[in-house]
Amino acid sequence: MKENSMSVHVGVSEFRKAYLDHLKSSRLTQNENRSKLLLLFYATECGLKWLLMRDIYKIARTESVLKKQLFWGHDLLEFAKEAKIGKNFFTGGSVFKIRDRNNPCTCSLKELHQVWRYGKELDPVDEQNASIMLKNICQWLSKK
Repeated sequence: MKENSMSVHVGVSEFRKAYLDHLKSSRLTQNENRSKLLLLFYATECGLKWLLMRDIYKIARTESVLKKQLFWGHDLLEFAKEAKIGKNFFTGGSVFKIRDRNNPCTCSLKELHQVWRYGKELDPVDEQNASIMLKNICQWLSKK
C-alpha cells in the first residue's frame, strides 16, 4: 500500500460540516472542561480550513492547490494568517503555560489540542484566554 502524506481526503463541504458539528457539540457541553475546549479547538481548525479551501476554490479548482501542506496539521496561527484574521484575536497570546509540578512547561497554539486531548492542565488564566480566543474566531467564522 502506498503511503499518503494526507491520509484522508477532505473537501470544502466536509470541513464546513465538521466545523458546524464540533461547534454545536462544544456548545451542548455544559461545563467548561477539556472535552468542550478540545471540540472548540477542532471546530476552529475545521472552520479555518473550510474558509481557506472555499477561497482557494474560487481561485483555482485544482487538486494540487488543495494538497498544499497548509491544510495539514493543527497550526491555527498559520491558518488564521492565511485567512487574514486580525491580530486582535490573539491578544491573550499564543503560548500557554501547562500546570505540571514535575515538568513546568509551555505549549504553542498548534499544540494546545494535545494538552486537552491527553488530560494535562493549563494555567487557569491561559485556559480562559484560549477559550475566549477560540470562541471569538468561531464567531467570526460564523459570519463568513
